[in-house]
Amino acid sequence: MNSSRRPAAAGAAAPDRFGPTTTVDAVTAVVSAAPVAALAGWARPVPGPGPWGLPWPVVVGGAYLLVALWLLILAAAVRRAGRPVGAAIPAGYRGTLAALPVIPVCLAAEVLWRSRFGTETGLGTLFEPGHVGLVAATFVLVTAPLRSAAARIAAGRPVPLRHLWPALLAAGTAAALALLCLGYANAATYPAATIVDLLSEPDSPAARFLAAALVISAAVLLLPLLYLARRWRIPFGAATLAMTPSVAVSAATGGGNLSVLVALLIAAVVVDLLALCLDPGAARPLAYRGFATGAAFFTWSLYIGVACAAAGRVPATPGMWIGAPFAAAALAWLLAVLMLPDTATGEDLLAEPPAAR
Repeated sequence: MNSSRRPAAAGAAAPDRFGPTTTVDAVTAVVSAAPVAALAGWARPVPGPGPWGLPWPVVVGGAYLLVALWLLILAAAVRRAGRPVGAAIPAGYRGTLAALPVIPVCLAAEVLWRSRFGTETGLGTLFEPGHVGLVAATFVLVTAPLRSAAARIAAGRPVPLRHLWPALLAAGTAAALALLCLGYANAATYPAATIVDLLSEPDSPAARFLAAALVISAAVLLLPLLYLARRWRIPFGAATLAMTPSVAVSAATGGGNLSVLVALLIAAVVVDLLALCLDPGAARPLAYRGFATGAAFFTWSLYIGVACAAAGRVPATPGMWIGAPFAAAALAWLLAVLMLPDTATGEDLLAEPPAAR
């Protein structure tokens, strides 16, 4: 029997392969963040010229070419070693190679769509078929380091930050991409004064949009951490590193929301401290759910509290600003139950899966 497929026992030697593979993941995580950064710059309310005065479509295309160049360098290194490319591709990268040729097809489809139906604005842009396909392919690209880490690092054990940070950055970039696509439901883009005003008008349509944005943003920001905590014992700094790409994207696409973004970064540090105290994991379901609930409650309490402090007033409707963090905490508890159901055993969750595609 192949021992690599057995559950990881406590104290047993882990089949980890750091070193060169971790270096590959690190470069991939940084390089694959470039398309997301370019898309965020292009999605700003007033885009203006891109870096070096280039049009944003050129910048976006150049970012994807950078990813393609890195993958070609990786394939060339494999060929120089005398190994077939298909047999020596690192675990987690096969999906990336499959998604890469989809990107030019989606870009061409978007150009054809706009030439036939005109250039969409606002939500129309987000729902163009070419744009949806482009985002899906980009999601596969940016999550390659996460799939690679899941395939080669033993589950259920602590992993040093220096080895896990590529996977953490990849998870955070994926969350940032999701928030970028859900720009109409990103609570981090609201200025502080607007948050207080909308929480004072619970019956207005705009207040309902904010409530929906709070729920969606809470789920998008928490799910990467829940996945990571279920898979490994996450190191201190994981929440801050996973939160940073979403804060950067929200800063690029929002306006006048600096205080809210600072609040989210502070909340990420506190969530790291909470993870350090509770040590959530698949073998500790109560700690896992308590971590999710506490992280959401503190994050969105600080979000509303800092918004009130920055605006210099408190919302006129107590039920909105007091109840919102409790609603976020309840949602987080439900997500944690779905991620770690009572029917699952620790052995099932810590068992090594087949090599990731």
